[in-house]
Amino acid sequence: MTEHRGITGLARLSGLLVSEHDPIGIITAGIVEACASVGADAGGVLVGGGTDFEVLAATSHRLADLEAYQAGATEGPCVEAVREHRSVSFADVDEATTRWPGFARPLVAAGYTCGHAVPMTWDGTALGGLNLFWKEPAPQPVDQVLLQAFADILTLATVQVRPLSTPETTSRLQEVLATRSTVEQAKGVLAWQRSLEIADAYHALLTIADEQGLTLSEAARAVLRHARSGEQL
Repeated sequence: MTEHRGITGLARLSGLLVSEHDPIGIITAGIVEACASVGADAGGVLVGGGTDFEVLAATSHRLADLEAYQAGATEGPCVEAVREHRSVSFADVDEATTRWPGFARPLVAAGYTCGHAVPMTWDGTALGGLNLFWKEPAPQPVDQVLLQAFADILTLATVQVRPLSTPETTSRLQEVLATRSTVEQAKGVLAWQRSLEIADAYHALLTIADEQGLTLSEAARAVLRHARSGEQL
């Protein structure tokens, strides 16, 4: 069942990669597909390296907060995966506490018990990492090859599928981060306009994009454009 879900998820993500030009939308969809493929409850992508990490996308506001802790403290499974260019897992809270004491506290607060991270690399350089979490112990060993395949496609989405030099890669990454900022602003506007929680505002933005045939980034810009005119979308 997991293998079938994985193939289906990769096929859907590959289809988006060749038909859309919205990196944030593709990356967000890719995280959702990766989670579904291995039965994870939530996922996120961190980008950066060394002591400078940022949250690129996450499946929920709660998970984004947990990833933001990793980014700020530069401690946790995804940070380790990026720094060491390898997959990183932890089986339970006790293991997380031993390896990353500070990270374990927000992990428990977010309601997760175990996780798995794989690096996103381009031309030998780690641009970031894909991090998945479970509320209960994973029922079977995580398919690392499958998750690395998802991470590789997300990397292609980040650099928009054409050879880039290191300076160009950095510039492209900043463009994608700027797009994410637009999405976050739109979520805030929708939350205020509709009296929604941030997590619900994100789903509202996805609905707008789906109903109007827009990419996630286009929907976010439309929400902000209408808000500046004193209108609601």
